[in-house]
Amino acid sequence: EDSALSLRRIIEEATGSDPAELREKQYVASGEVVDLVNLVNSLKEQKAWPRLASFGKLLFEKTRDLQHAVTYGQALYETGDYASLVDLLKRYPEFVKQSDFLAMWLSWTHYQTGNIADAISVLDGLSARRDHANDRDRKSGV
Repeated sequence: EDSALSLRRIIEEATGSDPAELREKQYVASGEVVDLVNLVNSLKEQKAWPRLASFGKLLFEKTRDLQHAVTYGQALYETGDYASLVDLLKRYPEFVKQSDFLAMWLSWTHYQTGNIADAISVLDGLSARRDHANDRDRKSGV
């Protein structure tokens, strides 16, 4: 049955159907993490941030994987859900240390919410790991 659903999804995608919608149906039918990964990847390609935040959270909760934390974090940032992003990164500070993207979004989130001291602190840590023009520009603007 799973292979029939997969084949149906492939055919429907080829005929112009919404890939994310089809992948969501596939995930709902199977409940398999691999189908959730496919759905999240499709939503990311479409930049469907609100739906990605929802399904990204679900995927991250199932895997606790750095890559999935980055995807979920980006969706939270892009939707302006700064409180959830800060909460996520406070619970998993090791991911901020491992991902320049998460550190960057955390710094920007602190800046967006008026927490300038924390924005600078995160940015200092990020600048110690890399030399990036955007970091220098942001730091001079903060």
